[in-house]
Formats: sequence, C-alpha cells, structure tokens
Amino acid sequence: KAGIPLLVCNHVYDVVGSYIPQKEMSGGSGLKYSASTIVNLSKRKERVDSEVIGNIIKCRTEKSRLSKENKTVEVLLTYEHGLDRYYGLVDIGVEAGLFKKVSNRIEFPDGSKQFSKTIYKNPEEYFTETVMAKLEEYAKKEYQYGLGNNESTEKEETNTEKIEELAETLNLIDSE
Repeated sequence: KAGIPLLVCNHVYDVVGSYIPQKEMSGGSGLKYSASTIVNLSKRKERVDSEVIGNIIKCRTEKSRLSKENKTVEVLLTYEHGLDRYYGLVDIGVEAGLFKKVSNRIEFPDGSKQFSKTIYKNPEEYFTETVMAKLEEYAKKEYQYGLGNNESTEKEETNTEKIEELAETLNLIDSE
C-alpha cells in the first residue's frame, strides 16, 4: 500500500524424503505466497589459474509476477570490479542467432572468429549499441511475459483504426 519494496533474504534446504531432489525455503509458507518474486541464488568460485577472483552467481526465478518462471541466468561478481555487465552475453548472443559457435570460438556476422575470453577482455569492441539493442530485444522475448504473439497487437491496432474511421463517419452523419 505504501509503495515501498521489501527485500527478504532467506536460506533453502533440501527436502528430506522427496522422490525428486527439491529445495524448500525455510520459515514457513507465508513468504512463498506473499512474495511477488522469488529468486534462488547459488554460487561457484571464479578462478584465474589457482587464485579465486570472485563468484559466478546462478540466479533461477522460482516465482515471478514480472517475468517467466524457472529461467536461469549467470552473473559474474568479481572482488576487484564488482558486477560484470557483459558476462553471459556471448551465450545469449549465440542463442539469439547473433553469433555462431564454431568449435570453441565465436564467429561474428562479418566472418571473424574470437575466443570468449578475448571478447570479455575488451567487451566494448564487440558489444556495440546495435548488438546490445538486438540482445535486449531477444532478452525481452525470452524472459518477459506477453511478448510472444505480435499478431494480436497488429489486430488490436487494425481494430482501433477501424473504430476511429467509424467514429469519423458517424460524426459526419450527425453533422449533416
């Protein structure tokens, strides 16, 4: 009612006796039913050689009123630079068809090939504004509700135009 967001951190445990291994949130079911979004986080260490430089955090939406459920993304959180805004975009670009994976390298539309590590070392060179816009469009289609069917939007626009034409015609008849 007050328009103030509330963020609750909780832990999960494995359900004992479950046929399929499942995670359950502790603290009862109140949070589960009242929350608008529940995201389960897990992590693994990111290493360069033998040195730990940060964590790769896997985020899976268990419940969401804003995006599709059971979608998983990974983000890189390094100790030195914080959250990496480009991590994982190569994989999304391959899924979206912007890039092609050839063996262990990434092929760009112009035919050049690079390793993922090279791309992530200088991301501004490879993730231009046009590439980022296409990735944004794909991510909306992949993760957001209600963007799958463009035909209904086109029909609504056509119906709106017809209604406006009819209203103009009726106004002309009334004025005569």
